[in-house]
Amino acid sequence: MTDPASEEVASNDLFGPTPRERVQRIWSSCWIDYPAASQALKRLEWLYDHPRVHRPPCCLIVGESNHGKTTIARKFKRMHEQTFVDGGTSSKMPVVYAQSPPMADIPGLYSNILRAVGAPTASTASALRKQDQVLNLLTRLGTRVLIIDELHTILDGKKDQKGLFLNVLRHLTNELEISLVGIGTKGVLRVFQTNQEFGNRFTPFTLPRWQVGPEYAKFLANICRHGGLQDVAFIKNKTLVRRIHTLSEGLTGETWEVMCTALERMDETGRMAIDGDTLDEIDWTVPTDRRRQT
Repeated sequence: MTDPASEEVASNDLFGPTPRERVQRIWSSCWIDYPAASQALKRLEWLYDHPRVHRPPCCLIVGESNHGKTTIARKFKRMHEQTFVDGGTSSKMPVVYAQSPPMADIPGLYSNILRAVGAPTASTASALRKQDQVLNLLTRLGTRVLIIDELHTILDGKKDQKGLFLNVLRHLTNELEISLVGIGTKGVLRVFQTNQEFGNRFTPFTLPRWQVGPEYAKFLANICRHGGLQDVAFIKNKTLVRRIHTLSEGLTGETWEVMCTALERMDETGRMAIDGDTLDEIDWTVPTDRRRQT
């Protein structure tokens, strides 16, 4: 009697990946370069190479929700991965990436940084003790750039809490003599610019929305190639490209999700290309309408 599992393996060998494998390929994470991202990475690299000074330059990467900010930050971190030295007994972590706490919570910020470098910390430890631990560890790790993502969460804090939180950021960058990169939505930019010192210290880098054009079409084509679709002739159809732009509202992350959803639907229906019917059939709500429903 033939083993059904053996039959499935044989079928996969003959006819290629299973539907599940194709879906996993479509949605798997990858880096797709585009002009705004390249410029942001260039800016971060400039900070990384900047000599140590008492008042190091810092940066705010600002953009709308689901617009590729975190992807850029994680890409930069991968470009400067952790290395092990002295036979593996110690390590260097030139770029540290951590999340901001859900509000302007200083002990929470220190805990998130410690968690990002794999350091144990007691939840009952005082903020001062955590601060000392962060300063000592990042010095030992040779950190050059500290990235704090989702920084707009401090908007939920009271005015005095925001002020204290910003002072902690300034203290970290001054004490360690490293550049700090904050990532958030436009609201956080207003908070920083209300303080002249922070406004001068943290240079904003704003990620603009996509415009319909050759670069956007190229971005769509590269998403398709990552998902396994080689025939990307649809990008020559300006009406179709414009419709994808409308569905995503020109946001990078939304564009990615529209395209992956369309690729998955195309695969389900056996179509060989993305067309208007494919876009008609996907379950999609534009971001603005989605926000209104929440």
